[in-house]
Amino acid sequence: SEDFMDTVKFLCLKALKIDNNSVDALVQLTDYYQSTGRNALALENLQKAITISPNSFAANLAFGKGNPILYYDPVRSIRCLRKSLKLDPLSVWTPDVYNALAFQYLSICDYDKSLLYSNRVLELEQTTIAASQAYWCLVVSHNRLRNGDKCIELAEKWNKIDSSQALYHMAEAYCYLK
Repeated sequence: SEDFMDTVKFLCLKALKIDNNSVDALVQLTDYYQSTGRNALALENLQKAITISPNSFAANLAFGKGNPILYYDPVRSIRCLRKSLKLDPLSVWTPDVYNALAFQYLSICDYDKSLLYSNRVLELEQTTIAASQAYWCLVVSHNRLRNGDKCIELAEKWNKIDSSQALYHMAEAYCYLK
């Protein structure tokens, strides 16, 4: 809600008054600016956070995930995401990092690496939102590789946890098989 977002902004700005180098506050403020459509301010805060603390897990993750909205440099995004994995290789955010990597590799048509990271998500989680995102990447990658049968097989598994897009992608793969 708008009140919640205003509270986030207020608390972040208050934290930055206390410590103008608060990476956590800058990253949260980035989320606020992105959600309110002020992408230039979001990128400015994110760049400041990564400059202040280049080894911040949160800043590297946010920079890697923010790519399609804030700027287009998939190589830098991948570098930041891989760094976040090195900083914290197994956390509650690991599936999120893997999904972001899979998406970045999909964006540059490196389907093998996209498949690799999507499958890593499914090794960790099978029925969560992260798993659904991983299935999306797997299905799209296999569709682009013209692996229709594999695409349909994965879409059927995906449909068991989230049918919002699985059926569409299954139908698309079926069309490619014909």
